[in-house]
Amino acid sequence: MDLLGSSLSNTAHEMSVCKRVAEKLNDHYPGHLWGVNMVQGVIQVMNLGLSGRWGFQIKEENLDPDYKKVLMAGGELLERYNIKRGRMDVDQMNSLQRDLRGEAINVDKT
Repeated sequence: MDLLGSSLSNTAHEMSVCKRVAEKLNDHYPGHLWGVNMVQGVIQVMNLGLSGRWGFQIKEENLDPDYKKVLMAGGELLERYNIKRGRMDVDQMNSLQRDLRGEAINVDKT
């Protein structure tokens, strides 16, 4: 395969992985705005309703078939902002303190 074909294949694979991760997160935590990207085998996840700068990463090789690690990390990310796991609560999201950029202020003191 030529270099361009290989690059397109990698891009299609990365998009497919990101789509599956985002779908799993949305199934488990519906209504939240999950942003998923993949760079060199590392999946980067953010909840864009909270922050466009902070989230979590997981290597593709560490993905489990049921995406339990991703779902656990997604729930932990919500909890760091004192957001309950599960369906997004609009009132709860609207009541968050935000900085000048509009990002939620992480009030987790641990």
